[in-house]
Amino acid sequence: MCKVSVVYEKKENVNCINKDYVYYDNEEPYVFVVENDSIIKRKFIKTGLDDDVNLEVISGLSKDDKILATWSNEIMENATVKISK
Repeated sequence: MCKVSVVYEKKENVNCINKDYVYYDNEEPYVFVVENDSIIKRKFIKTGLDDDVNLEVISGLSKDDKILATWSNEIMENATVKISK
């Protein structure tokens, strides 16, 4: 017995994030970002290809966005957070 993976499409130099950071609202993907170093905001994104771990982000994020990379049932839009450095 062996495991086979078929690659249908491959892209290079794309923006990707971990799938664990992505949430869905009526099948629309979004992430939580931290604005002004303390306020959580929801940003809807357009996605592309994915693998077991990563998801391509086609639009909706900028290189300066700080994606909230943790989960808690207390995460909600407009909540405040303290960023540890």
